[in-house]
Amino acid sequence: MYSRRRLLSLLRHARLAPAVRLAAAPPSRSFSLPRAVAGAASTSGSSDGHFSCKGSTYAAILIGQAAVVLGLSSNSVLAQDDLVAPAATSEQADVNVTGLRRIEDGSVISNEHTIKWRMCTDKAREFFMEGKLDEAEKLFKAALQEAKEGFGLRDPHAASALNNLAEFYRLRKEYEKAEPLYLEAIEILEQSFGPDDIRVGAAFRNLGQYYYIQRRFDQAQTCFEVPL
Repeated sequence: MYSRRRLLSLLRHARLAPAVRLAAAPPSRSFSLPRAVAGAASTSGSSDGHFSCKGSTYAAILIGQAAVVLGLSSNSVLAQDDLVAPAATSEQADVNVTGLRRIEDGSVISNEHTIKWRMCTDKAREFFMEGKLDEAEKLFKAALQEAKEGFGLRDPHAASALNNLAEFYRLRKEYEKAEPLYLEAIEILEQSFGPDDIRVGAAFRNLGQYYYIQRRFDQAQTCFEVPL
């Protein structure tokens, strides 16, 4: 079995290969989606894997899942500071994904960049849920910039902002913009928490879901097989 770092390297190289077009028929073999992913996909969206952003329950679930990656509040879209807290168990993560349960972190705002990062992220979420996608994109990008300036380029806060922006582009079907953000977020999480941390595994699940929507099934399966 490949190490997670090796898997990430393989996925980076796989980006050079042409993706299967959405109109292509799926391969004959099949594999099981993770429970939370399968539940979301079965209740929302169209048959070609495209989903509506405005007023979408599926969009809310994805935002919640992004929060679970780093053990953060799903109601604040990663604008929390409990990144150094122990990761949730797989069962807890599944509850948070599907139920959007709030996790109180009791964190303290530490500097100006933290305040701006929180404000940009929360406001971006509001714009996203209102369907104001251009405004949301600007603020998700601003949140990433504040995370890098306030915490450092390789800090988990930057990983959370990268993952948020990747999820946003996935929902807008701007797939080429999303993929490198997912990969960079995973790399930072591995460096910060180690390759066996649940947050790294959950980040691979997000990436796998991204590949699955595009019918890139081999890469999706590789991600889904990474244990949590």
